[in-house]
Amino acid sequence: MATVLIVDDSDSIRALLQAALVAAGHTVLTAADGQHGIRMFSGNEIDVLVTDVYMPNADGLDVLREWRRLERGPNVIVMSSKTGPMNMLRSAKHLGAKMTLQKPFPAEKLVAAINSMLTGAKKPVSGNPADTQ
Repeated sequence: MATVLIVDDSDSIRALLQAALVAAGHTVLTAADGQHGIRMFSGNEIDVLVTDVYMPNADGLDVLREWRRLERGPNVIVMSSKTGPMNMLRSAKHLGAKMTLQKPFPAEKLVAAINSMLTGAKKPVSGNPADTQ
């Protein structure tokens, strides 16, 4: 299937998403902060980047900017649990994220989103209406 890099400072979220993606047949790498994530995708072949927005040592938008600078491709999913006047998910879309997900979401939604992204499917993944594609 694909190699997916999950960048999130929450151990439990990384573990949950990793388990679901591995069960779906993907190879998964993880990083606990933005700087580690940048090092991981700079040195590995990654098909899909999944990153949280709010993290220490480089936030998700920094990670997305570096991914784009290195011309790693369009397959980026940015996720966040925070909402408010500074809608970082909207900013992520403007910076080139292919999809955004509002936490919490079921792990199966991420699996479906990645599979859809990899096959080039155009139909939206069902779920939270706050999510954007």
